[in-house]
Amino acid sequence: MAKKRINSKKKGSSVERQVAKLMSAWWGEEFSRSPSSGMFATTHATALSSLGVDIAGDLICPSDFPFNVEVKARKSIDLFDAARNGKQSEIWGWWEQSVRDANQTKKFPLVIFKENNKQFYCMIDDILPLHKRHNSLIFIEDRLSSRANDSFCIIPLVSLTNVTKEELLNNIQQLQKFNTNEVNGKREDVYLPPDI
Repeated sequence: MAKKRINSKKKGSSVERQVAKLMSAWWGEEFSRSPSSGMFATTHATALSSLGVDIAGDLICPSDFPFNVEVKARKSIDLFDAARNGKQSEIWGWWEQSVRDANQTKKFPLVIFKENNKQFYCMIDDILPLHKRHNSLIFIEDRLSSRANDSFCIIPLVSLTNVTKEELLNNIQQLQKFNTNEVNGKREDVYLPPDI
């Protein structure tokens, strides 16, 4: 049992390094694994964020990167499990973890995952207009909920990385213009995603 746990941790670390390399090549800045990815990042996110370092999630991302990144790897993944079993599925659990961490850093949730010998996929918030140009593999929503972040799209990661950095940041800036509050005559940004 202990050997299996070590092998899956080693596999997870390897996939996180692969994702960091892919994201660095796409974004043009360095991404790296969070120290002791997972527990360290989750428990120290708020303190490090006050120092200008956002490492909630599995990757340390450049400051201008608008997502908090969770990375998952499994021997096999049933992409329809979330549709069949809703919030009882492991996939919904990944999404909710990413949303919680993204709320700490005031960024969007992004889950990048793969199963053995398959391409990388990602889960992104349905509110982002980027996936609309690409073929979504799956759109999942909790029809009984009106809360934000109770829907997401699963697309091939290459669909996201085919969008340029400038285009992505421009899309998010436009989106945030529509998500502003006016309080006592002052405009106040509303960060996405809202708390769940």
